[in-house]
Amino acid sequence: MSTRNTTSLILNKIKEYYNFKTDKELADYLGIAPTTLSSWYARNRIDYLLVYTRCKEIDGNFLLTGEGKMLRQPGSDGSGDDAVKRAEQLAAENEELRTQLELQKKLLEAKDETIEALQRAVRLLEKQEKVTETRTEVVEGVVGRKA
Repeated sequence: MSTRNTTSLILNKIKEYYNFKTDKELADYLGIAPTTLSSWYARNRIDYLLVYTRCKEIDGNFLLTGEGKMLRQPGSDGSGDDAVKRAEQLAAENEELRTQLELQKKLLEAKDETIEALQRAVRLLEKQEKVTETRTEVVEGVVGRKA
C-alpha cells in the first residue's frame, strides 16, 4: 500500500470512526490546525504519536501500517501494541546512543588535549637535554683546560 493511500486511509477511517463530517472537526479533535491536517494529506505524513495519543481506540499497528484491525482489542490499554512498544524502545535506544556518542566525543577531546600536553612536555625535555649537554661540554672544556 502506498504512503499516500495509507495516510488518506488512516485519516479517513479515523474521521469515519468518530463520525466527523469535515476535516476541521477531525483537526479540532486532534488539537491541530486544519492547515496542519491538510499538510499531512499533502506531504503524505502523519504525526503518528499525536494521533495515537489522541485516538486511544485506534490500534498502533493499524496507525503505523494501515493494515490489520483499526480498533484495539477489547480490554487493551494500548500498551500491548507491538509497533508502539517497539517505537518507544527504539526512541529510548536512540537517546542512549546519542548520550554515548556525546561522551565518546568528550573522551576523544580529552585524549587529544592529553596528547598535546605530552608532546609539549617532550619538546621541553628535549630542550632541557640540549641545555644539559651544552653545560656538560662547557664543564668538560673548562676542566680539560685546567688539567
